[in-house]
Amino acid sequence: TDPANSLILDAKVAAISAGTNLRYEDMTNGSGEYHLANLPPASYRLEIQKSGFKKLIKPDVVLHVQDALRIDLQMTLAP
Repeated sequence: TDPANSLILDAKVAAISAGTNLRYEDMTNGSGEYHLANLPPASYRLEIQKSGFKKLIKPDVVLHVQDALRIDLQMTLAP
């Protein structure tokens, strides 16, 4: 979401493996949701980018076998 809690559509979402640096990417849909399926268990850094907003980085996201995580994030406007 943005600072007014509105959905952000077409934001680029990436999960980057801390151990291998492999990137898994998706875009937010019309509901502001993203789905990164079939990621191997590991520690990841999430990066979310959208024009007009500051790049958001969430480090230390740990994914275990059969985890289904929901991570809601709020982006701030770029200066």
